[in-house]
Amino acid sequence: MDVTPLIILGDVVTPLIMIGIAVALSVLASALIPRPRQRRGDTIITTLTNRGAYLPVVIGKRRVGAIFAWAGGVKAKQGDDGKGGGSGGGTTYKEEGWHILCVGPMSMLHEIFANDKSIYKPDTPINSTSHPSGTVISTPKAGSFTIWWGEVNQPVNTWLGASKRVGITSRWPNICSITWNSKRLGSSPSWEQLEYVVESYCQGTFLSDSDMVLDFTAARGFNPAAAAAQILTATYPNGIGIPQENLDGLSLEEWGVLAQNEQTPVNILIGDGSGADAAIQGLLQDMGMLMPQVGSRLAFMPIRPPTKAIPLFGDDVQAPPSLERTMLRGDRRVSRLTFIFKTESNNAYKDYDIKIDDDPEAIELGSPSSNQASISTVTNLSVANQVARRRTQEELGNLAAVKLLALRGARQLSP
Repeated sequence: MDVTPLIILGDVVTPLIMIGIAVALSVLASALIPRPRQRRGDTIITTLTNRGAYLPVVIGKRRVGAIFAWAGGVKAKQGDDGKGGGSGGGTTYKEEGWHILCVGPMSMLHEIFANDKSIYKPDTPINSTSHPSGTVISTPKAGSFTIWWGEVNQPVNTWLGASKRVGITSRWPNICSITWNSKRLGSSPSWEQLEYVVESYCQGTFLSDSDMVLDFTAARGFNPAAAAAQILTATYPNGIGIPQENLDGLSLEEWGVLAQNEQTPVNILIGDGSGADAAIQGLLQDMGMLMPQVGSRLAFMPIRPPTKAIPLFGDDVQAPPSLERTMLRGDRRVSRLTFIFKTESNNAYKDYDIKIDDDPEAIELGSPSSNQASISTVTNLSVANQVARRRTQEELGNLAAVKLLALRGARQLSP
């Protein structure tokens, strides 16, 4: 497990724990189940384990690549295509393997891809109630696998963690994984690149005035206020464990209601060893929120256009036109902005871009000034468009000089 130095949020000091688990997979690869004996002339199967890899954290629905924790028990057969189809004259292969997917507990499995081709997609996504941890699932083309959702008290994995063989009984809590009992590899002994579309509910109850799951006709995901609360307050490895009383509950509830009214569900993947700080920053930026510390609590405040009339200065503060004060904010630097996000369409989760052009003359002359920004917490196109429109005002807002005509304390105002 990886623990990083302290992060200080005003008066709140908490250990910033990287949201992930550094698994010593090389030890598991050598200790759990011995590799089969190779005969002279047999093809050597490559060991695909990863040492010190980070497990991603999923809040909502995302597609994750597997961490290969162990492979073994390879079988070669002559004249079988490895997919239940009969002869072909060549050699086909099957092998056992252990894939670690993400931090658990996980709630649903939607689909499995091999080299970007779907090999398992049930009519209804399987879940931890219909298929509890330890359930064996057969696929028409790929073989059978056993799913482990990653609960704290999930059953002991008697196949990998048999105490009589490895000297210890283990259930690997908080690790969602799949053990392939006999994965059909086809004519090549190499494993494909397997990816899994999984879904995880928020770990905890944070909202009472709005829904935890936001499910609309155009988009489905989780309330961003609940997602932020999980990252900040849930216990390791699902969060960084700030006491829940250190969050301002009223502003958190208001954010939840705002997200439900604006229909902005999120689906978050925290991977590659990213910390909680990066996850919270991305979430606040996408949702147009601030997180200041007010007193001893973290509050949540939306950045939105004003809905009330802007107050006017009266005669007691108004200055004559001769006392102008000009505050330069710089020239506009960007005329074309491209937002990149992972689209959930067809469970593909591929990069998709939204382009915003803000200077027709520059575009016509072929001299636009371009910039690229990422939307990290949204996977639905309609929600991403909504986020892009709001963030465009931040990135491409008019940066011309501001002239303020005022006296007394009003002269201390900044743009």
